[in-house]
Amino acid sequence: MGDLCQALEQEVQARKALDDKVCLLGQQLAQANHPSKNGVQSQLNSLQEKRRLLDGLIKERRQRLEDAAESYQVDCLTTIVVVVDIVMLLSVTF
Repeated sequence: MGDLCQALEQEVQARKALDDKVCLLGQQLAQANHPSKNGVQSQLNSLQEKRRLLDGLIKERRQRLEDAAESYQVDCLTTIVVVVDIVMLLSVTF
């Protein structure tokens, strides 16, 4: 995986601790019957849903990159085998 992809995943992971703190504080406000409890809960739900979506997208992207790298390696090996076979045939023929 490229450095940019790893940096992005690290950045998202680093922000997770802040997300968790914000959610905890919001839950405490809601449990304490804060006057804005409904709005806070709505924001918490939205934040948690976006986090689940982001985590899913990151996992999906990582899998696609790994699949592409594997496919590239297979293509390279196949090409090498074909070239070696052709070289062998040419050396036998001449």
